[in-house]
Amino acid sequence: MLFYPFFAKRINILRNAHLLSHNDLAQVLNIKSKGNIYSWETQRSVPSIDVFNDIITLFGISSDWLLGYTNEPYNEKVLSSIETYILSQEFEFNGQNFKCLSSQPWILKEYFDNELRSKTYSLPVRANLIFLFNNYLAYQQAALHDTEFAQKSFIHAKCVELQRFYRILSDPSTYAKKQKQRDFYIKSLQELLAAKESAKPIFDIQAQKTTEE
Repeated sequence: MLFYPFFAKRINILRNAHLLSHNDLAQVLNIKSKGNIYSWETQRSVPSIDVFNDIITLFGISSDWLLGYTNEPYNEKVLSSIETYILSQEFEFNGQNFKCLSSQPWILKEYFDNELRSKTYSLPVRANLIFLFNNYLAYQQAALHDTEFAQKSFIHAKCVELQRFYRILSDPSTYAKKQKQRDFYIKSLQELLAAKESAKPIFDIQAQKTTEE
């Protein structure tokens, strides 16, 4: 199909810009084999609709960019929709539901307000924050399987609807191996939020060279 070459190039750009191996991306999307990622990047196959939507939700990019209909990876409407979804995530504690992120004092008020968020952070930075928040929330869920880390975790209760990402991290041995990456993501998340208008994207899609440009 016509969109195969564009999708192949741009999933490769996403993966490299976010410093992910084929195996990393397979894990984060809960795909059994890294061979699926190779198949996407070599135009042999494309993901299912559900996985395609997970890619958009994870990286904060537009479907039109992934399919080659535009050269702009970021879209205000798409970003805002994903941000609303992330901020709505809840966890259970003593039989009650609480917002996962609203209780975190290090998340600035500028991020919770739609208008302030769009004025404070650039589109690329907001997409970076989406990626980092998705990982952060998934790590909190996985921390339930790691007693030592759970004691230090910001969240001590189970977030709902997060099984889509990093389900493999429920294995304690795999989770432990991700500590360096986890620490980098949390540090990057806090630094980007604190930098506000001066924040620069850490994972820069637009800096990746492509053969189509």
